[in-house]
Amino acid sequence: MDAEIAEMDVLGLLTDELQRLPRETQALLTALSCLGSAVSSATAAQAWDASEADIASLLSHAMGAGLVVPGDDGYHFTHDRVQEAAYGAIPAPNRAALHLRLARRLVLRLDRDTGSTLFEAVDQFNRAADAIAEGASVSR
Repeated sequence: MDAEIAEMDVLGLLTDELQRLPRETQALLTALSCLGSAVSSATAAQAWDASEADIASLLSHAMGAGLVVPGDDGYHFTHDRVQEAAYGAIPAPNRAALHLRLARRLVLRLDRDTGSTLFEAVDQFNRAADAIAEGASVSR
């Protein structure tokens, strides 16, 4: 029971820290949380439809807060709880739609990078199954 309370307190503190960031940085972190604990700069730029320089600028706030650190090829959350808090900030009904939006953006850039981006896009489509099914039933 105490472990559950401590875990909730950590997530609450991290959520508060995320909410102190500029809104666009918050939105980027929630999107990146959908892609995993580590994301290459190129994939982040593709998924966010921005330049790698824009991604670096937006993430500078999160790096200053100790939530994200740069890696060899991109960025990663400093802890799995940070990623969990960022993902938890997405309202549950909106998650599948966000995964679908990210998948579509990644697919649009496949001609530039056919390596890991293909697998990342497929993963996002899999996570967007509810939104895809909902769209299919609406169009019938």
